[in-house]
Amino acid sequence: MPAIRVQQLSYRYRRWPWSTPRVALRDVSWTVERGTLQLLAGANGAGKSTLLRLLAGVVAPSGGQLELLDLPIGSPQLRGRLAWMPEASDARWRLAVRELLELAAALYGGDGAAQRARVEAALAEALLEPLAKRSFATLSKGERRRVGVAQALATGAELLLLDEPLDGVDPESAELLLESLARRARAGATIVLSSHVLLDGRIGGDGLALLDRGALIASGPPATLLAGPAGERLPFAALLRRARGAG
Repeated sequence: MPAIRVQQLSYRYRRWPWSTPRVALRDVSWTVERGTLQLLAGANGAGKSTLLRLLAGVVAPSGGQLELLDLPIGSPQLRGRLAWMPEASDARWRLAVRELLELAAALYGGDGAAQRARVEAALAEALLEPLAKRSFATLSKGERRRVGVAQALATGAELLLLDEPLDGVDPESAELLLESLARRARAGATIVLSSHVLLDGRIGGDGLALLDRGALIASGPPATLLAGPAGERLPFAALLRRARGAG
């Protein structure tokens, strides 16, 4: 069964209790197969973070249906099976990187050996081994984003929801991190990764979903969507314009 099944999903919110509702998502229908790396793309304000927050259960949808791992959203059976990395955090942790990963691993259970194995794997996958003893407070923005990814990986969850994990990450580290996530997906995890900065078609994502002004306007294999009429690689701006025209 699919890891994520969304049907006619919508979300409206009020900036103030007396204000007119604003539409953040409208009639989104989307399916993500298990064991895949799904890229969620769109311009700023397209609805990517809203969709991930709905999937994480942080907010409730205004309409439509949403199932994760063949269970309705909010089901107690989903506990410990999904992990969410939010778009931004104002945390000023003084803990070391390894300690933060150990905390994430402990929250998701398992015996001590299993937790340690998850921490070591996450440190390697997020390229954080040289920084394991560093205080989180001393890290750069890109390094902190990689710690967020590593915390999600250290949980061992089946479904990972990563919101803008590449924001501030240098190009080389971003490419290596994406390769690690693709390997994790091939090993059985399902990963949804949102970004407005990647999309060069070279990272091995299994699917690409394109959001625009709260609507899903294109989805499919990244290489197919990013291919121009003569086989050339389209830049993201050109893909967005083409998808808007088709929609």
